[in-house]
Amino acid sequence: GDFMGGFEPVALEPKKKTSMFTTAPIVDTCDTSILDAWEEKHRKELREKREASEKKRAEALKVGEETQRAFFDERKTQIETSKKNNRTQETVYTADRDAALKAGLLGKESWEKVCSYVDLAADPKRKANVSRMKSIMIAVKSNPPSTIKNMVKGGAQT
Repeated sequence: GDFMGGFEPVALEPKKKTSMFTTAPIVDTCDTSILDAWEEKHRKELREKREASEKKRAEALKVGEETQRAFFDERKTQIETSKKNNRTQETVYTADRDAALKAGLLGKESWEKVCSYVDLAADPKRKANVSRMKSIMIAVKSNPPSTIKNMVKGGAQT
């Protein structure tokens, strides 16, 4: 028996996609394997570029940190050296100042020093008259001002 009435069954074709705007079927004629290969290659290139960029950035940060560390180490050394030199210079200056003040407050030695720096001899070639300065120096040498006497009495001699 022929239960179909003599008709031969037709092979069913797979259902084709249709557009909602038309009844015509959408035909996929594009080969997506080429596009997929390009996209994969492009992703790989982008990943490699990103990794190279990150590696370069990390190296630049490392160099920057080393440079900064070296700068601050050198700066710290310079500051310590400057402090040491300043302390030494201050000690020398203080000792010289105290010695000069002590010598100056004792009286005679300081005036002898001043007289040695000032030429009190009358020079016929010079027209300047030094007699007044000479008389003032002799007066101060023999009778020091009261402030110096007070400083000697006040304990500045120690």
